[in-house]
Amino acid sequence: SSSLTKFTVFDIENRSAPDVERELFIEGSYITAREINGTVRTVTHAHMDVPGVQSWLDLPRGYWNLDYDDPLRLEIREKVAYQTMLNNNEALDRLSLSDLIPQVYEYSGGEVVIHAMSDNACRDFVAPEDGMSRGISSIFSLDLVASDFDYEVDHVVGAYPQVYASSDVLVLAESAFSGWWFWGNDDMDEMTNLHTFDISAPDATLYTGSGRIAGTVLNQFSLSEHEGVLRVATTVGQWARWWMDDPEPMSSQLVTLVRSMDVDTGKQVLVEAGRVDGIAPGERIW
Repeated sequence: SSSLTKFTVFDIENRSAPDVERELFIEGSYITAREINGTVRTVTHAHMDVPGVQSWLDLPRGYWNLDYDDPLRLEIREKVAYQTMLNNNEALDRLSLSDLIPQVYEYSGGEVVIHAMSDNACRDFVAPEDGMSRGISSIFSLDLVASDFDYEVDHVVGAYPQVYASSDVLVLAESAFSGWWFWGNDDMDEMTNLHTFDISAPDATLYTGSGRIAGTVLNQFSLSEHEGVLRVATTVGQWARWWMDDPEPMSSQLVTLVRSMDVDTGKQVLVEAGRVDGIAPGERIW
């Protein structure tokens, strides 16, 4: 990731001369944070900036001079695409896991200590099986007042999320697919991935399940949780697909979900408990 979130811890025992005790640099963009009794829980999002991997085609100048329906254009594209894939495979082979996932840099006492997120064999990572995103959302629980820096972290591979938190539950809601994915896939519907965490303990975050519902979530005010029931308001339809001649009309829905266990996989999941749909046809949530 090319962005960093910085936390600075000050010793303010002498209020007239605060002293910097520790500085933490977390790879990723800051989304939100909360401090409770010396423990900070923060959510960041980092885009995987993979060195040497190219997601576009470097087409030769002569390609653009050819007629649009010239079969040579297709031949050139296929050759360039094949070579690009070979180059990408070589670049990926040179990478280690630490090159792909966020790191934490601690500066204290004139020294920099790197805390790698791969020490736990990636057991703190969850990802949708059909996800296409190259981003990682991280939930850090940081003990900023301990003499030795201590932290606990959970990661979700996905798009930039909306974040909702109560005193006991934290929810990440992120688009299941990037907007470009629907270009040429008119039959696909917008979906939202939901990931829930137990944050009742100030120094730990416990993953409690994931689910997917139709539609898009506007912001954190479209989410709430009460006594184990998650409520999500989304807008469905193809209202954002400006290139379509006859997109599916939009409307909104309110869906409730509860935690459950998939008996086949043993995974923690969120299952639909109820819904009200068809709200305000032709309009979306603002």
